[in-house]
Amino acid sequence: NQVTVESQESAAEKLSEISHSFGRIGDKIPADSRAFLGPDIVLTGSNIWVASESTVNSSAASVNGSSHNDTEAQSKVKRVTETVLAAIDSVTDTLLNSSSTYSISDDSLSAQGLKLNGSGTENVTFQSSFGEVVLPSTAGCESVKVLFSRPSPYLWQNENSVSSPVLMIGKQGCRTRRAIDTTDSFEFSLPATTGSRIVVNATPTDRWLRFYHSVNVTSGLLQVTVLPLNQKQNLKVSVQLGRLPTLTDSMLNVSQGSFYLPAAVNESYFIAVGRADCNRDASGDVTAASCPDPVLSYEFGLSLFVCSMWDSSLGVWITPSEDVCRPEPSSVASKPRFVSNLFGSFGVGLNVLPNLIDFGTLFENWQGKLADSAAVVATVVTLWIIFIPIAVWLRHVDKKDLEKFKHLPLVDDCQRQFSYLMDVYTDKYKGCSTTGTPLLSIVGRNHIEACRILSDGVRENLRSGDIDHFTMTTAKHLGDIMQLSVTLEGTRPVFPWTLRKIVITDQLYNATYVFVNSEPIVGFDPPVILKLATKGLLAFQPRFVKLNLQRKFQDDHLWMSVFKRDTDTNFSRLQRFGVCFCLLFMTMISNAMFYGVGEESQAASDTISIGPIKLSINTLFTSIMGGLVVIPVSAAVTIFFLKSERKPEPENDEPAD
Repeated sequence: NQVTVESQESAAEKLSEISHSFGRIGDKIPADSRAFLGPDIVLTGSNIWVASESTVNSSAASVNGSSHNDTEAQSKVKRVTETVLAAIDSVTDTLLNSSSTYSISDDSLSAQGLKLNGSGTENVTFQSSFGEVVLPSTAGCESVKVLFSRPSPYLWQNENSVSSPVLMIGKQGCRTRRAIDTTDSFEFSLPATTGSRIVVNATPTDRWLRFYHSVNVTSGLLQVTVLPLNQKQNLKVSVQLGRLPTLTDSMLNVSQGSFYLPAAVNESYFIAVGRADCNRDASGDVTAASCPDPVLSYEFGLSLFVCSMWDSSLGVWITPSEDVCRPEPSSVASKPRFVSNLFGSFGVGLNVLPNLIDFGTLFENWQGKLADSAAVVATVVTLWIIFIPIAVWLRHVDKKDLEKFKHLPLVDDCQRQFSYLMDVYTDKYKGCSTTGTPLLSIVGRNHIEACRILSDGVRENLRSGDIDHFTMTTAKHLGDIMQLSVTLEGTRPVFPWTLRKIVITDQLYNATYVFVNSEPIVGFDPPVILKLATKGLLAFQPRFVKLNLQRKFQDDHLWMSVFKRDTDTNFSRLQRFGVCFCLLFMTMISNAMFYGVGEESQAASDTISIGPIKLSINTLFTSIMGGLVVIPVSAAVTIFFLKSERKPEPENDEPAD
């Protein structure tokens, strides 16, 4: 790490010159001298390579005497590494030309090669302290070379995807291009670094005094490591797929140490760790004779090994499909084995999957745990007791709403050609409804429709705060509707009717006409004329702001709209009530997640007391974090219901009278 990047570049260039000279005059060098010079050049390249690795790992490497840019340093290291690899490749080619084999090793690499002369030798094996590879027949090629390296040949790449030495395999002198890149399946194994392990030191609570771990493995090869901390304990490990293992139901039983598990896509592995001579009797007491110390002390680790292959076109390590490189069971710990059918650069990727779940603790003494959380259980049960009858009632109200929001034909309607939808708004104040019969005349550009009765003859219409929905048909198209004329008749006494507005929709052209009223309609008085409302009139009508806020508060507020719903939407009362309960439980869970965070470091001065209410920074933090958790769920569920499609109404095929 004391050799600068510039020095490495200079040394790599000199090494390249020496390797070229060695290749030109190699045949003229005596065999005994050549056997020493070639390995010396390779090992010199190894030293330069190690210096480059130190440069990459160093946080304060120097370029031109100043603090360097990481990207610039990595670019220089890449050139150094590629130059060294090219020099090693050139020297080993020269060695193979003069002898049938070579093997060069130090603490950082192992370069090996074999001359085949196209004979296709079966099961060529290369072994080193960095791993081993068994190659199948290589017929059609003159030689095969492998390079095991502790430092990565691609150490200039930022992503650290490989936790093992790197294996590079190549063939030379092949008759076809296909013979260079492809081969029959071959095996290789590389020693890999394992992940950190957790320490378990506790007494299990289940009958068999075992701890249980679970893990889901969808790809690769999982190494499980169980090592006792108390050397007097002889641990037994049982594994089952999809369920907890028992003494009589397990797919694998092994002793302490390390073992491998293959991928299982659809189910999780459950791993039990315990002692063969420890259990509880029927009363739940530990049998002291066979198990004087029921405490389990061990280290537990999960390391997921995957095959990594260098993609030269992308310049990154990739995880190929199992058709190209698949894991195989291995008998050597931390040395996974893989089978591949492509030559190239290989390594072992590592994913650490720590996961400790003591299902014995989770389900043991369930009644006692419920008793300790009596307030929480009582709250949840009470909420469900409240929810069920209200949900039944809201479902009944939703059915009534369906009838309320239907557009029914006027009582005097004769099912003519042109159809209009009509929404009649009665004011919300007490005494705004009427027992009289409103008569409506509609003046259009093309036709006048006179004296239509504003009633469907089925429902109770024109009550305070109601929006009544009608359909009206006419023999002629009205054209653009210009004004309405409303009178009130009926059996005396007729109470005045406070009409707020009438909205008419022409279904032929999907045109909407709004007529606003600001005065009560008195029985038997002259007709009240309603002109077509303009944008200005709609914006500045009396009580516009108050009515708009009132509508939004009732229709758009999730909780309020459960009990008061004036407009028709896809979001029913029961659905709104269910979302309210969902948010309530989500809030409880999110507050529990952050409850007590940072209380140890909280000072007394950080708390404000207002009577029985105490507020603190931690309370505010819990509320904010709980809100951040709940808001996305609230928005997603609400949007889901609002965007849902309305169920089509069944068609009525009965002929009209």
